[in-house]
Amino acid sequence: MASAHDLRLEPEKVDPFFRWFAHRRWHPAWLLLLFPAMFAVLALVTAPKGQFVHAHPLQTYSRDLLHVLRVQDGSTDTDFPLLRDYPSLTCTAVAAATLLLAFLNCRLMATFAQELHEGGLLLLPEQGQARDEVLRAVRRTNLRFARCGQFSWVVALGSLATAALLMAAYRAGGAFFALAPSGAEAERRAWSKAAYTSWWAALAPGHWAGVVVYGLFAALISYIMIKHNLMGIFFILFFVAIRNRVTYGVDQGNTDGFYGWSPMRRLLGYVIFSLLLSVVAFSSLFIGMSASEIPWTAPFLILYLIALPAYILVPNRLLKSAMRDFRTCEIASTRAEFAQARDNCPPLSVDRFQLRELERAELNHLRTLDVRLFKIKELVATASVYLASLVATLARIFMH
Repeated sequence: MASAHDLRLEPEKVDPFFRWFAHRRWHPAWLLLLFPAMFAVLALVTAPKGQFVHAHPLQTYSRDLLHVLRVQDGSTDTDFPLLRDYPSLTCTAVAAATLLLAFLNCRLMATFAQELHEGGLLLLPEQGQARDEVLRAVRRTNLRFARCGQFSWVVALGSLATAALLMAAYRAGGAFFALAPSGAEAERRAWSKAAYTSWWAALAPGHWAGVVVYGLFAALISYIMIKHNLMGIFFILFFVAIRNRVTYGVDQGNTDGFYGWSPMRRLLGYVIFSLLLSVVAFSSLFIGMSASEIPWTAPFLILYLIALPAYILVPNRLLKSAMRDFRTCEIASTRAEFAQARDNCPPLSVDRFQLRELERAELNHLRTLDVRLFKIKELVATASVYLASLVATLARIFMH
């Protein structure tokens, strides 16, 4: 008979740092220190050169905000020190939050199948080929995690290439085009070029330290997001692989409010929140580039526009399928049990009539049994953030 330990996944192997951190058993909140650490490095690089804060911060930052909100025209000032580089600051903060969420997801993924099995919600075949295939799927998934960790250098190179593309996009089209004051297209592009020249991370003399730090940090942020997505993809592929080999159930007592499926709710909640943060961070990059440079980001744009619906729809599709199979099995079993009980009662007896009423009530309960992991207001809030980012992205492309 399979034990719960047989179903343990090892997502921490997806990255050497995750594996190292997991073995230290430190509190995950320590990962939030990434933001102050990165910010401190940025401050040390920019402050000595006078590229940390604007000479007139309050007036300039408020005018930028009003311009983005279409309340007031943008500032003619083209000085862009660190604290006026809103996309970089947003992405740095999101990177720290994403690292924390990725590690929390890592912990939940590791024991997710175990928890379902121990709670009687995931039943393995006692023996035979089907059981062996489930255990092979566990080993295959853990091997994917491990190989992803072994080839982290490939992800690192891809992240560096992504950072290089982003920096090339800025150099080709200027920077902070969305903040340019109103005027002819040529005037706005000239303003954007001037903004790029004064930007703390511009590829220009006097900014080389900023260039190196920006490139490394952009690559790090990309690396974190890619690894998190790979971990999620491998996890989903595991459940796709075993979908026809295991039987799912529910806690009909509904002790946790989700018929025993609260572990999936916690896991999906972290994943969705992380993806929403990534979408917001990605959208913030469009403040820094003109619409003509947005195609440079097409791979990530496609990833985030597809990833969020996929991470929601695929697990829910699997859960719906599992619930349908559970209801079919339970309805058949319930009918057989009540039929046997009625056969033991005299014809036209009161007990026989009561059994029919009990059977009807039980079947109605099973037919209406449905696991809803998220409330309507939670789904609406998630869709609102996603659609707002999507609309803002499309607006930047087609209404520049």
